[in-house]
Amino acid sequence: LHWFHWEPVERTAVRIPVVIYMHGNASARIEVLPQLTVLLALGVAVFAFDFGGSGKSDGEHVTLGYFEREDLLCVVAHLRATDVVSTIALWGRSMGAVTALMHGDRDPSIAGMVLDSPFADLTRLCEEMVDKARDQGINVPGFVSSVAIRMIRGSVRRQAEFDIKDVSPITHVPHCYIPALFVAAENDDFITKAHSLSLHDAYAGDANMIVVDGDHNSTRPRFMFDSVSIFLQACLQIPPEWQLRIHPSMNVTSPPWRYPGAQNSRHSSPTHAMRRPEMHSVTSPTRRSNLDDDSEIDLEEEAAAAIAAGLDFTDDDDNNSGANIDVETLGMTSERQREIEGSLFRMLGHETENEGESGENKEEGANGETAKAPSGV
Repeated sequence: LHWFHWEPVERTAVRIPVVIYMHGNASARIEVLPQLTVLLALGVAVFAFDFGGSGKSDGEHVTLGYFEREDLLCVVAHLRATDVVSTIALWGRSMGAVTALMHGDRDPSIAGMVLDSPFADLTRLCEEMVDKARDQGINVPGFVSSVAIRMIRGSVRRQAEFDIKDVSPITHVPHCYIPALFVAAENDDFITKAHSLSLHDAYAGDANMIVVDGDHNSTRPRFMFDSVSIFLQACLQIPPEWQLRIHPSMNVTSPPWRYPGAQNSRHSSPTHAMRRPEMHSVTSPTRRSNLDDDSEIDLEEEAAAAIAAGLDFTDDDDNNSGANIDVETLGMTSERQREIEGSLFRMLGHETENEGESGENKEEGANGETAKAPSGV
């Protein structure tokens, strides 16, 4: 598993809280960028990693939370072993949120979870896609849809060695007591807000929910980041003096190093309070790896790849050479939704208009980052 680890330059304690960010399907760890400024301003460390089968991490398949929870288990164990982490919070989007929910009931030591657009049950999501086909005027008899879902289930079992019926966060939440903040988009037609409502209603612990404008992949509004900040301050017990004041003119969804008006002061902006991220890898015991045990990470190569992806870590205010990352090109974009729907419609014996190219196992994101799509889903 390949990862980035940001932490404050001026550590206020030997052990500080860390927020683990988990990306969605067809995405990668750079999806953390819109969240980075807000999190670093809290005075906490931030850890973002590529799930197995996504980005630069090893693995052949994306399993939509089933094996990803084992990747998370490995990351949590790694962070605790460093002895520089106090409390741990999780922030996941889509597949990342599902992973958090499927891990949370077995690890009550997690301090809090931010859950943006999780699905309640994968089989239910597949059935809703069939219903969507009916809404578009495609005649799908009930027995045909059940056959299609059985075909998907069988294909996934053969290729990825898991059962889609086991990817069911709704069966985990009655046993999860970690404070949770659910986020859903009002116009999300891929994973509708009904999924978050179901999870919120069945959740055993303290849970709140906010609904934002936009769709599944839209940039989240400022008030959501404010809500998350308040939530994490309480869950991670962050002292007020640790926090950094964000300049009013700063776009909080931009990485802190993109802010052109940075001052050389701890209290002016988070730009100079951020340590260059460490770029390494850890091995998940549940993932099959093709790497030799003695393989090493080329940090120069990693740094060059990061800069090529728009991660410009220089403090030169006049340096705007870093590429701009359009995070909305990552994750479950409208185009990728249409590809998935098109695959399902063909399975149901129908063709869709303006079908995109499909059949690739690896989705390309912004600036060369890649994430593999799940087989059979």
